[in-house]
Amino acid sequence: MKNWDKIYNLWQEQNVPEIKIRKFDITKHNYYYPWFYIKSKYQPFIESNPLIDTAYHVSNYLLGSDSELVAAYKIYAFVRHYCLYDFLTEELNFAMNKQGKNLYGWWNGNAKNLLPSTERPISLIIFNQSQSKYNWKEVILEAARYWNQIAVEWEIIIIPDFMDRNSEEYENLQNFVKKQSEQREYQQYLSLEAKFENE
Repeated sequence: MKNWDKIYNLWQEQNVPEIKIRKFDITKHNYYYPWFYIKSKYQPFIESNPLIDTAYHVSNYLLGSDSELVAAYKIYAFVRHYCLYDFLTEELNFAMNKQGKNLYGWWNGNAKNLLPSTERPISLIIFNQSQSKYNWKEVILEAARYWNQIAVEWEIIIIPDFMDRNSEEYENLQNFVKKQSEQREYQQYLSLEAKFENE
């Protein structure tokens, strides 16, 4: 599809960097929040399951995928985030179908807040759906700028839910948690023992 070729070429020209991925550190990181804000060095509390899904897609599912699929995904995430649901759906679906994927199914149908906020506000006026088709270049450029800013401000932590359950990393984490639990139980035992011995 010629239109997708134009979109993809424009996206490629923007050189959008990959988001850095951090390994989970049990002594520093929260188990449940995958987005890490670089400037303040913290994991913000995230209630949005779609935003957590996006972190999983980027750090696991899309890692090592064809650049056309990644481009289509990132453009689609941006336009979904800004409620431009019908924006170039044929072209984006065409790009995903080439890789054996589907445009729909990444998030649930009512999903909102797919992307983390950035310090740099978007510069385009969010066009209504009919206008956006004619201003596709501006939307693609803004999507690339937004993902570039995400890469500057955010990293993704491979939280336990993102880990391969058969990996050594996950096994080490489980062993660490087990030892911590055993230590707590032992301290409780000692405390109870001392209490009853003193009575």
